[in-house]
Amino acid sequence: MNTIATVMIAKCSKSLKDFGVRWEQGISEEWIATWAFKIKDTKAKTVTITNKSGALNGTWSMIRYPGCPYCGEHELVLCLKCHQTFCHDWHKKPEPRCPWCGENLIIIEKPSDAITSTCRDV
Repeated sequence: MNTIATVMIAKCSKSLKDFGVRWEQGISEEWIATWAFKIKDTKAKTVTITNKSGALNGTWSMIRYPGCPYCGEHELVLCLKCHQTFCHDWHKKPEPRCPWCGENLIIIEKPSDAITSTCRDV
C-alpha cells in the first residue's frame, strides 16, 4: 500500500520562523499531521509547495502531530485571509494574529485533540 503524503510550510507564531509539516492522507478525506521539522526561512521561500485553498481538502487530524519544532505548540491554525498555517496556543490567547499577513482572527470553533481550529476574520 502506497502512502500519499505532502508537506505544508507553516510559521511559528512565537519565533516567526518557518517549519514544515508532513501530512499523510488517511481514510476518505482525512489528512494526518505526522511530522514537523525546522527549515531555513530562505529555503522555505524557494519551496514550490503552497497552502492555498484546496491543497489539503478535508479534515485535518492532529492526533499524531508532534508539535511546532520551535515552541512545541500542538495546535495549528489556518488563516482564512491568506490561507497560510501557523502554530498558536489558543488557551493563552484566544484571538490569534496571523504571523504571515498580520490579520487578527477569532477562533469560532474550539479545537479538539483531533481537528485544527477554524478561524474567521475580525
